[in-house]
Amino acid sequence: MKFNDQNKYYRISIFVLCSLPFFITIYHAASNQLDVNPSETMIRRMGDWALYFLIATLSLSPIKDYLGLSFVIKYRRMIGLFSFFYASLHVLLFVWLEHLFNLSEIVADVFKRPFITIGFICFCVLTVLAATSTDKMKRRLKKKWKTLHKAIYIASLLCILHYFMMIKADYKQPLIFLFVILALLLLRLKPLITKYKNA
Repeated sequence: MKFNDQNKYYRISIFVLCSLPFFITIYHAASNQLDVNPSETMIRRMGDWALYFLIATLSLSPIKDYLGLSFVIKYRRMIGLFSFFYASLHVLLFVWLEHLFNLSEIVADVFKRPFITIGFICFCVLTVLAATSTDKMKRRLKKKWKTLHKAIYIASLLCILHYFMMIKADYKQPLIFLFVILALLLLRLKPLITKYKNA
C-alpha cells in the first residue's frame, strides 16, 4: 500500500470514528434509550464530546514532540474541526430544545446565567479557530496564524470553567479534565522553553 493510499485510509477511519458519537446519539434518541430528560442528555453529550475532541487535539503536539510520531499532526485539523462540530451541535440543541430558537430568550439566558455566558464565549473562540483553520487562511495570516491558534488553550480552559459552573456537585470529572489540559499545556511549553534557552 502506497503512503498516500495509507494516509487516505487513516483519514477515512478517523473520520468514521469521530462521527460515531453523533450517530450513536441519534440512534439512542430515535429508540428512546436516553435518560429521563432526553433533551438535556443530548445537549450535555454533545458538549462532552466537544471537550473530548478538544483535548485530543491538544494532545497531538506533545505526542509528536515526545513520542516522535510526527504523522499524527496530519489529523489535527480534522479532529479539531470535530470538536467544533460537536460544540455547534451542543449550541444548536440548546437554542432549539431549551428555547425553541426564541432569540430574545436566548440572549437573556446568555446574560443571566454566567455558565452560559462562559460557554458562549468559548464557542465564539472555537468558531474563530474553525473559520481560520484552512490552508488559505494559514497562508494569509502567516506568523499570526500560529499565535491565533494558541487560543485553543483559552477555549479549553473556558470549556472546563463552563463545565464547573454548570454542575452543582461531584467535581471529580471536570477536575480530571482540568489536570489533563494543564499537563498538556506544560508539555507544550517545555520544547518552547528549551528552544529559547538554546537560542
